[in-house]
Amino acid sequence: MKKLLITILCATSMTAFAATEEGAYAGGNLGFGNVDSLKNLDLGINLNAGYQFNQYLALEGDYTYFSSADTWQSTPAATQTGNAMYFIGAIKGTLPLTNRFSVYGKAGIGFAYSSLSATPNFANGSTSAMSPASLLGAGLKYDITPKLAVNVEDMNYINTVQNGLGNANLIGIGASYNF
Repeated sequence: MKKLLITILCATSMTAFAATEEGAYAGGNLGFGNVDSLKNLDLGINLNAGYQFNQYLALEGDYTYFSSADTWQSTPAATQTGNAMYFIGAIKGTLPLTNRFSVYGKAGIGFAYSSLSATPNFANGSTSAMSPASLLGAGLKYDITPKLAVNVEDMNYINTVQNGLGNANLIGIGASYNF
């Protein structure tokens, strides 16, 4: 009887880890981050959608936007504002810790778009650039229900070609919904 009870407990604990919903999902994060050349923290918004193949692996598309912020350039009299956007395709690996908590990591590639304007103006008033970019990040997820989860994550966006704004980092909290 004792062996049967242990077998049943082991089987039910394994199925608890399999509670992660497979299929399409969408989510978003709101947080603060910094872009290397900007002097202060920026509001960052991240939207993502993906497909969860099993409890361990997903493919995801990410869009991240950093709001305008002031920065200093070569002269203290010049004030610049800049925006940065990242479009990334990523692989997401998840490790369940309990039936509700899991940690995950993301790695991906895509591109970054940045724009700068200055007072006094650049020669043409503003400048913009697009460059290849990559993503490395990690997060912690809590499943409220099988369909709804909340998360906290730290994402690092690396511009492979420096385009004026430099690399970026976003620490945010968010939610996701499994369809």
